[in-house]
Amino acid sequence: MSIKRIWKEYKVAYVYIAPFFILFAIFGLFPIAYGFYLSFFRWDGLSAMHFVAFTNYINICRDPLFWKALYNTLLIGIIAHIPILLGGLTLAFVLNAKLVRGKNLFKTVYFMPMVTSSVAISIVFQQMFGNNYGVINWFVSLLGGEKVNWLGGDGSLIKVAVICMFAWKWTGWNMVIYLAGMQGISGDIYEAAQIDGAGQAQIFFRICIRLLKPIIIFTVIQSTIGMFN
Repeated sequence: MSIKRIWKEYKVAYVYIAPFFILFAIFGLFPIAYGFYLSFFRWDGLSAMHFVAFTNYINICRDPLFWKALYNTLLIGIIAHIPILLGGLTLAFVLNAKLVRGKNLFKTVYFMPMVTSSVAISIVFQQMFGNNYGVINWFVSLLGGEKVNWLGGDGSLIKVAVICMFAWKWTGWNMVIYLAGMQGISGDIYEAAQIDGAGQAQIFFRICIRLLKPIIIFTVIQSTIGMFN
């Protein structure tokens, strides 16, 4: 194959992938670069722009609300990652081991939160954790307890609601990815482990988790991005 022909095939390939890079440059790369550029100016969007260098960064580092918001984000994300990772791994293993029937139904039900509108999810969780008419407080009242002000007070209990919502949304996503990874593991490994007398718990911890380490790292990164978003 001549060099001229190889170059021609490369140009055809670049033509096919060009739409993605063009759209990414316009709607992905440009907003990031322009936003970074604007961070060195004081501008209200209407009047003239004034260059202030690093003043905006200095002001935000001096703002206690910024550090409080960052602390809350990290705290919620770290705690929520526990049920997200463990729940996703457990559900994927149960479905992969065929311990339950209707696997496709369970995958659809657990993946549904990922395709649900964020606005709809917020409304549902507000109704669940509402002070006067919330579903959770209704159950608490049935058990003889006092209503809990989840969304008010000093704001400390709001973290519980956000963690529940965050975990509920991302667990199904991780489950599907882990399930795909487990199905990529050769069935001979599972059969060999069962012949050697390994139980489901040993297969889960000594085979699945060890072989899924790259996928687990990927899901942690994805969940972290979602946390900050």
